[in-house]
Amino acid sequence: MRTVDTPTSSGRNWWRKTRTDLALLGRIVRMVISYGTDGRKIRKIYRRAQAGGQFVWVDDLAETERQLK
Repeated sequence: MRTVDTPTSSGRNWWRKTRTDLALLGRIVRMVISYGTDGRKIRKIYRRAQAGGQFVWVDDLAETERQLK
């Protein structure tokens, strides 16, 4: 599981804390985009398999996708 938590130090200046916060924001945005695009791909494969009466194993999406083509 990915985490976005980092320890903070009270001895760090304002700019350094802001940079850390901006880096964290960027990482969260990238994760949301990644989850959205991966989720769309999984739903698309699932719908195609469901229409064909097949099972979808999320652990082996590449194999399921090959079988559907």
